[in-house]
Amino acid sequence: MNKTIVTFFTENGIPKTGLSPTIKIRRVSDGHLMVNSDPMDDIGDGWYRYIFTTYHIGTDYVVVCDGTSTLTGSERYTYGSEEDTEVIRKIMMNRLELHDGTAKNWKLYDDDNTTVLLTFNVSDKNGGPIYQVTASPSKRSKAV
Repeated sequence: MNKTIVTFFTENGIPKTGLSPTIKIRRVSDGHLMVNSDPMDDIGDGWYRYIFTTYHIGTDYVVVCDGTSTLTGSERYTYGSEEDTEVIRKIMMNRLELHDGTAKNWKLYDDDNTTVLLTFNVSDKNGGPIYQVTASPSKRSKAV
């Protein structure tokens, strides 16, 4: 899955264009360097992007972008963490489906509406199976 990482650079507080910044990306779980000083694209007005082609949903990453030695001090580097906000987006877009009374009955689907990203066993407060009712159907299953 691809993930676009975007950052912003300034020089003396003014958006800086024309840089050739690089990006490093590490996987949080083991510190593995996934991307080592790959170039970023200038998209205008001080904004730069990188298409992270080996991104995996459910994995947390940390990112350091180097604006190059033409920038100094706190303006040279930008950094952040890429926690799995993509999962939150898919939940908010209702990529969920609840399957009545079965094991692994809660599934989160990718944007292709076919690939299962996460599954969970969900039950009522007594440990019994959950069944949908007409008043609260799963959007994906289009229960009526």
